Amino acid sequence: MPYFESRLRINFESLDKIKEIFIICEKLGIQNLILEPSNDIIKIPYKLKEQLQKLTSIKLFYRFTLAENSVKELKIKLRKYNNCAEILAIESPNIDIQLFAATDTRVDLLSFSSYNILKTISQGVISLVGQNNKFVEFSLIPLTSNNRSFQSKAFRKLYRSLHMVLKNKTKFIISGNFHNLCDLRHPRALASISHTLIGIPLIEAKKAFSTNVELLVQTVLKRRNKNIFEEGVELI
Repeated sequence: MPYFESRLRINFESLDKIKEIFIICEKLGIQNLILEPSNDIIKIPYKLKEQLQKLTSIKLFYRFTLAENSVKELKIKLRKYNNCAEILAIESPNIDIQLFAATDTRVDLLSFSSYNILKTISQGVISLVGQNNKFVEFSLIPLTSNNRSFQSKAFRKLYRSLHMVLKNKTKFIISGNFHNLCDLRHPRALASISHTLIGIPLIEAKKAFSTNVELLVQTVLKRRNKNIFEEGVELI
């Protein structure tokens, strides 16, 4: 079962720094990594992907996460991603944006990674995401806070949200989304933490770091081209 770290933000302009990050990930045994540009780029050139892949044995995938303030702004921004070849996620505490994103065919994923956004999650949005065959993303990063009061609130909200998604049978993934590289862990360990601390059935916890992420990646590959992965490589 392949495991994924589904969100690691990096600056694509610094290949030396990226190489250092890859070395850390390799030492942790991470084999599949979804990178998100922290710098403002709209398209990741194929040549850059080749350069990055040559730096590591880890299998690399890519995503963009849009965080606009209004539906109007999001509609304008999405025009730039009409033919997006990567995972496209939306992250916003605005309920109207969440409802819009849950039905837009360009969007693959609704992210509730931060506590500020997690506390806005609703049954209506989760149901709509499921109906439109999209994915929900959670993160363990709120649980790493040193503020015990905040950590407790984040834990309770994450627990309720995950169990709501499980009850609704909406597909979800869990990412580390760690800002500090020292917090990085192998996704298998994070699945175990999700099972032990948050009470997710172990099989569902594993799927959130493996099978469900594979399904998400496959969805994007099919959108890019029904039979071809990148230039000239057939998807088996």
